[in-house]
Amino acid sequence: MGRLLPAGHGFEFICFLLETRWGIPMFCFLCGTIVSWLLNGGWVTFIVACIVAPLTVLIFSVTLLFCSSYIGASGPSDWDEYITVKDPAMKKKIPQEKNSN
Repeated sequence: MGRLLPAGHGFEFICFLLETRWGIPMFCFLCGTIVSWLLNGGWVTFIVACIVAPLTVLIFSVTLLFCSSYIGASGPSDWDEYITVKDPAMKKKIPQEKNSN
């Protein structure tokens, strides 16, 4: 039947929220509402959660993106198949692995 969940990182949704006038305030409001409801807090908890929860989500997301880019990096690769470098001096500046053929 196929995948029922979207197979992306939500870039379109993030751009939609950033382009709309109400996207970011609504996200802060929802974060504050959920945290305040979970902690059985009052207005002070709601206001603090409206500030702290989105910042926590932002910091966690950037950290996850940064760490996952380093986890997937495997070092220098051989670009000869994709790029033709005619200047031999320039080719020394591009880090490449040697083919073992």
